[in-house]
Amino acid sequence: MDRVRIGLAGCGSVSGSYLPHLAGSAYADVVAVCDVDMSRAERSAEQHGVAQAFDDVTSMLDGAEFDLFLNTTAMPAHRELNHLALTAGKHVYC
Repeated sequence: MDRVRIGLAGCGSVSGSYLPHLAGSAYADVVAVCDVDMSRAERSAEQHGVAQAFDDVTSMLDGAEFDLFLNTTAMPAHRELNHLALTAGKHVYC
């Protein structure tokens, strides 16, 4: 079985509930994280062994290969970001 490649947007407190579990999953690989605060994205990537960090969702969608967009941003941002991901052909979970 292939592993699901995940791009996660939003490296704040909610991502802390997802990233530790995903890092140990036999079914998924988080390949990219994104946050408007690049230092937070980089810290999160380093802490959880994620190869790529971005500070812009469009850049992540264009620059990382993944199957599932995991949206852990603040709720007011969900519609716009989910729409961008869906338009880019990604599956979305938020």
